[in-house]
Order: sequence, then structure tokens, then C-alpha cells
Amino acid sequence: MKATPNAFTVRACVVAVRAALIALAATGAARAAETSDLARELTQPTNYFEIGIGYVSDSSFKFGEYNGLFRQGPFAIANFDVAGGGYYDSEDPTRWRVSGNNLGLDTRDVHASYGQQGRFRIDLNYEEIPRMRSDTFQTPYLGFGSNNLVLPLGWVKPVVPQVNNNLNFRGLSPETGLAPALVAGVVKPPTPGQVATVGNVLVHDLPDFQNVDLSTKRKAIDGGFTYEIDRNWEFKVSARHEKKDGLKPMGAVTSQVNEYSTIFPDPIDQTTDQYNVALTYTQEKGFFQVAYYGSVFHNDIHSITWQDVNDPTKTATRSAAGRRARST
Repeated sequence: MKATPNAFTVRACVVAVRAALIALAATGAARAAETSDLARELTQPTNYFEIGIGYVSDSSFKFGEYNGLFRQGPFAIANFDVAGGGYYDSEDPTRWRVSGNNLGLDTRDVHASYGQQGRFRIDLNYEEIPRMRSDTFQTPYLGFGSNNLVLPLGWVKPVVPQVNNNLNFRGLSPETGLAPALVAGVVKPPTPGQVATVGNVLVHDLPDFQNVDLSTKRKAIDGGFTYEIDRNWEFKVSARHEKKDGLKPMGAVTSQVNEYSTIFPDPIDQTTDQYNVALTYTQEKGFFQVAYYGSVFHNDIHSITWQDVNDPTKTATRSAAGRRARST
């Protein structure tokens, strides 16, 4: 009997080669499928809708300064993105898309577009941008939100009488208003009369302070139209309308007898309109463009008037910035 020990080795090698070929073919098929899926994802966008509920554990203007998550409690999660039109390998050049984000928050935005590739395109957009400045600001002024700020009828000028009778906002605090003072090089506690004076300020003025949320919101809507006249000429036109309103802190000085600084809630009510028109010619070795840009800024707050905290019989007025301005 003759033995052939190499036969098993040859058969093992053949089996291994066949297994490798099968694995390679499977890998190639998987990669082809993956590439096909990626191409389909890029050329045939998937529509989606997202609906849910979120929750903010604590109110915080700083945390939600720009993201809209400043208020404790539940909020709606709502996003969507839908698109349609002809596929990339079809003869239909039409494309359209509508999307929306953060629809349950003050940071919502919606976008829409429609066009035919190589011919024209229309775009429409809407967005809101908040800024939450402070939810701990306090003021004694009445009429905040308007352009005429008045002090309460019982307002008493804050003073620290053991120092002098000039305006001194330390008189609004028991710790500083009733603290001993240095008089002729000697530290002396306030007299009963001085204690009564500071007590009168505290009783009349502290209840007048009220919380005012300082925040602004910017709302904008814009649209554009692009038309390709031919392969060389293109015409574009767009416009944007932006509205900003709310309250922000403003520091001002009243110069009647002495200069006294006051911080009050400053009303914001502004609009800005922008316009663009352009005609472009392009060829292989150069291009030129004729364009126009214009903007119109309008401030509906003409001025703001406030009573002097040192002497409520007097008022001060500050004009608003750029009530109406144009630039081109």
C-alpha cells in the first residue's frame, strides 16, 4: 500500500482558497450594498417627523439665554424635514424641500425651497432668536415697556443720614443704611433720628421694587428668487424683514444738580429691512456683476423719559438711537 500524505494538504489549501473567495465576494457585496444605500440617502432624501416632550428641571435665564430652554416645565419637541421632486437620474429637474426645527421653543425656524435645477429657485425662511438677559432685575419705576417711566407716588429719596443727606442708594439696605459712620475721625452709630430716617426710606421704597424680566426677541422672515437666464447670465433678488422687541438694561445719568446714575428697563422696538438685487454674467475666463444692496432701519421708540430718583419733580429724556436710517 502506497501512502500520499500531501493529498490532505492540497485539499486543505483548496478549501481555504474557496473560503477566502466566498468571504471576498460577500465583503464586496456588502460594500456594494452600503455604497448603494449611501447613494440612495444622498440622492433620495428620507422624510422624517419628530414629535416628543422634553422637560426643563429649573428656570434659568442664563442656561436658556439663546436656546429657549429658560422656563421650568415641559416643552414640545417638534422637528420635520420633507423633500420631493425628481430623482437624480430622472428627467424631472424639479426639487422642493420644507423643514422646521425647534417648533416648540422660541428658537424655532422654518425653511422652504422650490426650484428646477438649472432654471430657477425660490427660497423662504422664518426664524426666531431670543436673548434672555435677566430674570432677577428689579426696578421701582412704573410704566416699564413704555417710553415714560415714573416713580411711585410715595417715593422717598434714599439717604444715609449719618454720612450726609445726599442721594445714597446704600440707604435701601438695612445693613449699610444703619451702619456706624466715621464722623470727625470717630466711628459713631446712627442716632435715633437717623435710624428713623433710614427706616422711613425702607418702609416706603423697598415695596416699590418689582421684578422685570429683561429679554429681547428677534424675528426674521426672508425670501429669495434666483433665475438662470442661460448658461452665462443669472439674476438674483432677495429681501429680509427683521423685527426686534423686548427690554434691556440701560444706564443713564441725570444731570440736574449732581450727576446720579440710574439703570432702568429700556424698551426695544426696531425693524430692519434689507434688499439685494444682482445680475451676474459668467464665462470661462471672467465674470462681472451689477448689484444693489439697500437697508432701512426704523426705531419705533423715539425717546425715553424717566423721573429723577433724587428729585421726582424733575425728569430726564434720552433720544433713541437712529429712529430712522437708510444706507445703500
